[in-house]
Amino acid sequence: MCEQSSAEFNNGDVVWVKLGPCWWPGEIVSFEDLPVDITESFKKPPLAVVKFFDEEKYEFVRQLTHISSYNSSKKYEYIKKGLDLYRAKHSFMEKFRGDVVMAEKKIGGDPNILNDPKLEPEKKP
Repeated sequence: MCEQSSAEFNNGDVVWVKLGPCWWPGEIVSFEDLPVDITESFKKPPLAVVKFFDEEKYEFVRQLTHISSYNSSKKYEYIKKGLDLYRAKHSFMEKFRGDVVMAEKKIGGDPNILNDPKLEPEKKP
């Protein structure tokens, strides 16, 4: 569940956005700042627009349950699940690690967060 309302997300905020089986970090951009060829196709603007760090792609968020503040209480859960998918060699996850590091840098967090012991894979007995 989202820990903020859409009114609390501002241009430049770092957030998590739900993409299929995982959550991905990105940055809020103003709908008004998007190219006209993108905005003219919308009948109604989305709740939020999230731009991904490593590419010129956007996610148009229409449900509050699909967006969360980057420093939410689920941050480590989202990172761990993404790392598990990355370690399972899912090709769609290849940029995940870099985007988490970028998010940490943008918020003044820990750029070495991926080395945190809490994020290591669970050892099977």
